[in-house]
Amino acid sequence: MKDKMVKPGADTWRMWLGLGLGGLGGITAVLALSIGRDGMPIFLAVSVLVALGGLIQLSLWSKTRRSWL
Repeated sequence: MKDKMVKPGADTWRMWLGLGLGGLGGITAVLALSIGRDGMPIFLAVSVLVALGGLIQLSLWSKTRRSWL
């Protein structure tokens, strides 16, 4: 277990990337709903993928953070 120990703060970029991608996905979804008929499915699909990437990054950050304890 000691070989996988990471210093606190070494992986905070994953947290910020996850939060940023999640926020960007949410904003894109709101904009997609306000655009109208033609572009809405494409923007909604992109926003779901971006938000999913953010959740994955937050999950990886959380897994690394647990090794700090």
